[in-house]
Amino acid sequence: MWHLRASTAIHSGNALIAAMLMSVLAQAAPCDDLVTVTRLRPDAAAYTLSSGIDEAGQFVVRNSDDWAALWQRVHSRMRPVPPLPEVDFERETMIVAAAGQRRTGGYSIRIDRAWREGTATIIVVHAETPGSGCIVANAFTSAVDIARLPVTPGPIEFRLESVARACD
Repeated sequence: MWHLRASTAIHSGNALIAAMLMSVLAQAAPCDDLVTVTRLRPDAAAYTLSSGIDEAGQFVVRNSDDWAALWQRVHSRMRPVPPLPEVDFERETMIVAAAGQRRTGGYSIRIDRAWREGTATIIVVHAETPGSGCIVANAFTSAVDIARLPVTPGPIEFRLESVARACD
């Protein structure tokens, strides 16, 4: 499917679009191995920029006790704490990615996509930092993103994609 789009762009004379599509294809996972990632926040922003998780890291949650504890930790700076989303751990695994505490705004994190490689599930986490020239809030931030994916018995590996946002 993607190859058809790239070749269509080449035939229509739009080489820049074709080059961009080919670049994406080189980084993409095979279509039949994709894993559905359902983020708790429906837009492109992190779930929250003010979590109680101050260290950078990724968390895989496979049971309700760990989920309740991590939910409380994510929301430890918020009052009231939002209700705990229900999760059927027979069918779903929860993934949490934390950017760690930063001294300014402009930092974000997003669980982007996932696929299977053999028995492992690969999850790509997109981390964004403010580039030179960016105007940022003078406040501590601790961005976190949360997503659901179908239960996977094998190992889960994270790949971090870091990008500095251009503000010039």
